[in-house]
Amino acid sequence: MAKRVNVQNNYVKLCMILVVVIVVTLIAANLYTNARDRRIENGYLTERVSSIEFNELQNVLLEFSGDTFLYISYTGNRDINNLDVRLKRLLRAHELTDYFFYLNMREEIQNNPDYLADLNEILSLTNHQIRALPAILYYRDNELLEIMDSYNQLLRSSDFSHLLEKFEIISR
Repeated sequence: MAKRVNVQNNYVKLCMILVVVIVVTLIAANLYTNARDRRIENGYLTERVSSIEFNELQNVLLEFSGDTFLYISYTGNRDINNLDVRLKRLLRAHELTDYFFYLNMREEIQNNPDYLADLNEILSLTNHQIRALPAILYYRDNELLEIMDSYNQLLRSSDFSHLLEKFEIISR
């Protein structure tokens, strides 16, 4: 009889251990999901490159010199966050972080249905306009040389790499 009670106690202990493991696993998964979602909402590049606000754009454009990249995007999208991570790797590998500006359009997208028209007007884009975000604009000596947007497909880090090669900023 004592052996039977001992076996039952072992089963009770095993069940308690399983419950504790399941609860700890659920808590850890929840913490991971919340941290990932918070990182996506805040944006990966916002803390790693120079960030500008939409209302500052007109003045910042006047200060561009040399090779400058304006990355126009928004936060809150997992695919764009993944792009941001890959862009940061490229920027760091080629020491371009100081020449890269990030404009987060999230608030404009939420509050202004004509945000692209307003953006194109501020950037003085008439012939080739930005039709979808994210977009990268390349300026050399305050002259706009290239516009890449996500109209046909979401930008890829390889698109940015090709831009760098095209203008001989990096060697192939």
